[in-house]
Amino acid sequence: MISAVSMGIRANWASRVLKRATEIGCAAAAVLLFAHPASAQVEHIGRAVAIVNDDVISEFDVERRMTLVLASTGAQLSGQERQQLRAQVMRSLVDERLQAQEAEEYDIAISPQIVSEQFQRVAANFNQSTDQFEEFLAQNGTSRSAFEDKIKSDITWSQLVQRRIDPLVSIGDDEVEEVIQRLEDSKGQFEYNLSEIYLGFTPTNEVTVQSTAQRIAERIKEGASFEAFARQFSEAATAAVGGDLGWVIEDQLDPTLRPIAGDLRVNQVSEAIRGPGGYYVVMMKDRRRILSADPLDTQYDLQQIFWSAENSEDPSELERLTQVADDAANQLNSCADVEAIARSSNANDSGPIGALRLRDLPAQLQEELRTLEGGDITKPLVFASGVRVFVICDRMEPEIQAPSEDAIYDQLNQQRVAMMARRYLRDLRRDAIVDYK
Repeated sequence: MISAVSMGIRANWASRVLKRATEIGCAAAAVLLFAHPASAQVEHIGRAVAIVNDDVISEFDVERRMTLVLASTGAQLSGQERQQLRAQVMRSLVDERLQAQEAEEYDIAISPQIVSEQFQRVAANFNQSTDQFEEFLAQNGTSRSAFEDKIKSDITWSQLVQRRIDPLVSIGDDEVEEVIQRLEDSKGQFEYNLSEIYLGFTPTNEVTVQSTAQRIAERIKEGASFEAFARQFSEAATAAVGGDLGWVIEDQLDPTLRPIAGDLRVNQVSEAIRGPGGYYVVMMKDRRRILSADPLDTQYDLQQIFWSAENSEDPSELERLTQVADDAANQLNSCADVEAIARSSNANDSGPIGALRLRDLPAQLQEELRTLEGGDITKPLVFASGVRVFVICDRMEPEIQAPSEDAIYDQLNQQRVAMMARRYLRDLRRDAIVDYK
């Protein structure tokens, strides 16, 4: 049966490849197709590496996606890592074909305008205009059309899940009330704002998937974008939103993630975590205490005086500036004195920096501010660029905000939809005929 399917597909392979090349603007591929006989056409454009039911995945598709992933994540891979990426890309492309085929069954079509708008949002996340982002992709060997293909795939699956699964999810008032009661019972404990990357494995590829997940974690820790990796790699329903799970209380977390979440600091990324059927990489975006004031949410209205170091690696230079800053701090009484003291001490910069939460400040400054009140002045703090003194104009304690019933309902609904979406994709894989070449 697989052989028959393969023969039927190959009969129309050249025309399908030309259509694909034309759709993505690949003029070179089209020229090669006309310049060589049919047996060589596939070789130049890319041989078939898999047939998913009746849909072909070519070597060209795989290489184009790998180039896109590398451009989006900024990763530099060794030969072994590239093979691991290839295996993951193959799995993702197979899943996308299955998702697209299922979406076609339900007449789901994504307009070019929706895809274009999402492309603009992604470009903005990279702090670039659409033209700049398009040029960035071209410089890294890929294209806007390749990126938009991935966007279209994500949106298609999201809309399919919305149409097929959302109507099946029912959250009762009793479940919401149960969460509210758990919040009361958990008062003072933490809840977490998390992002996830989930990679499923089979008994035959677990080692490869584990290695891929761990390498993703390492790349993100080195500065790569979590959101970009989530969009390109994650098999969870949250991939379309960059892995965002939103706020989750500990009891609602997957049991695999509960002990990890408690140990992660804000903005910290986990190692690869093994769960039932897959590996997770998790980032802690924020945390807060349930129905209690979290000290990290205390706001400080600050002003600063800054003395720049001409040579920050010279201890004597930093020692001199620290003494200058210490003398200035002793003359400060309030924020009203900042400008005058800054001028008299030949500071390089001074003035207000606004009201910021303690959690949003550098760790060094957090430790200094924790026990200070409005009107207090910090000791001189040495940073890489020089020495700073901060004046606390005001300290505002955080307000306690209980989540609304609607917010709890939305969170429960999102979690249940994500779980059912994973099952949906698993069933599509189980029922598919996939012929790897």
